Amino acid sequence: MFSPGAASQAVINPQLAALKHLRPGDTLHLRGVSYSPKGGTVQFAFRVSAVAVFDYQIVPATANSGPAALLSPPFAGTPKARPFFYQSRAGVRLRPGASMSAFLDAATGLDPRHPRPIYFGSNTVSVTSLAGEVAATQRAIRPQAIVLAAFATLAGLLALAIISQLLSRQLLLDAAEFPVLRALGMTRGQLAVSSLARLAAVTITGAVIAVAVAVAASPLMPIGHARLAEPHPGIEVNLAILAAGFAAIAVLPLAVLVPVAWRAATGPPGRWAWPSRRRPRGSRG
Repeated sequence: MFSPGAASQAVINPQLAALKHLRPGDTLHLRGVSYSPKGGTVQFAFRVSAVAVFDYQIVPATANSGPAALLSPPFAGTPKARPFFYQSRAGVRLRPGASMSAFLDAATGLDPRHPRPIYFGSNTVSVTSLAGEVAATQRAIRPQAIVLAAFATLAGLLALAIISQLLSRQLLLDAAEFPVLRALGMTRGQLAVSSLARLAAVTITGAVIAVAVAVAASPLMPIGHARLAEPHPGIEVNLAILAAGFAAIAVLPLAVLVPVAWRAATGPPGRWAWPSRRRPRGSRG
């Protein structure tokens, strides 16, 4: 964005960048038309600090999708720029359930306290609602978000089923040693905990790998219109989401295997022992 205190910088949208063949670092030339009775025009030059998609242009179908530039705030305070700024603007987001009519009445009541220049004309407050643009953006993003959530849920359930099957087989293989360990004095609870602890090393390793892959793949998300709305593209490390995913991958398979581990530990001695590999010899007679 703008450098602190810079009065001659501008952020432009992709439409203006393509029209004027501009990139960050290039110079944007604008002509200011005065709204005073004297009239007149002045040439301005701004250094392009960034090319960005404005919030009201995320969905191409909405209005005001043409070329646009956002000038650095200090520029408005320069003497050269004062004849070209005729209206102050404030962006307001209402709380859920707030009354639009009550807000408009309150905003209109502020107008007499802030007199306008004579050349501006009307002395009333004009309101432009971006509710239509916001609703269009949400409608464009919501289906993709639902599809991604459904895909993630289905993939997680399938992975849980497959991993649980593999780990349960490994647990039953390890149960062949339970008669020996039980003979050495281990209780059933200790056997179950020890078998789950060995499997926890597998699930924790998988959770670490999953978190690393999620962080490395974060620049690929989001997709569609949400990608245009993402203010900070690139690597994202959301500790809350990653911690929840790490805990789910590490704990859920073990929670599914608790009954299997307990049955293996409480089985009769020799139940899970491997049969002898020697062939039975026939009797001599």
